[in-house]
Amino acid sequence: MLNGLVQESIKIQGRTYQYLPRNSQVTDLILGEDVISSFDAAIPLEMYMVDSQGFQGQREMFSKFGLQINNSYRLVVSVDRWNREVKHVFTGNTAPFEINNYLRPHEGDLIYDSLTSFLMVIKFVDHDMEFYSLGRNYVYYLTCEAFLYQNEEINTGVPVIDAFNGLSMNILLDTITTEDGVNLSSEDGFALLWTDTPLPTRSAEIDFITPAATINTKVANPFNM
Repeated sequence: MLNGLVQESIKIQGRTYQYLPRNSQVTDLILGEDVISSFDAAIPLEMYMVDSQGFQGQREMFSKFGLQINNSYRLVVSVDRWNREVKHVFTGNTAPFEINNYLRPHEGDLIYDSLTSFLMVIKFVDHDMEFYSLGRNYVYYLTCEAFLYQNEEINTGVPVIDAFNGLSMNILLDTITTEDGVNLSSEDGFALLWTDTPLPTRSAEIDFITPAATINTKVANPFNM
């Protein structure tokens, strides 16, 4: 009964988010990070935002690296709802991809917020925030921050989420290279990319402007005054 009341209160006070499990394809076991990862599924799930007055954290700020968006907030999700909607999908032989030890939400999974159109990454999962106040823990507290793209591939089948894929792909994959595999660059040092937009060219009828008048100078009068 208590579990049903918790789920119902989250549905009433919260809204539906899209939960994106991370598919870690290549993992660096020394540094403990994902070298290559993708997001291939989006699962609707009801959550409740604890910070109802807006984003928390350092928000937007300028640094020596430019504009940084450090928005953050906390979400509450029912343990049983997460087990039923997310964990159950990745158990058995019908899982879209394999995730090891998927017993609770993982740090690194994404959440799409349709209200703000933000992709948020889970930074910390607190499973005992209420510390058995109702006999057992019924909810997870998810601390989320704005997602920083690092060449992940996003292919969930949801167009509004997959639109982020163009922002996260490595543009160096479209560089123009020689037969030896060397990247071609402009005079300014920027890589040359393949593009469907034709480069602007000068019409054959347009000539350069008339050269400036010649100024005769002398050693005694260099400015011809």
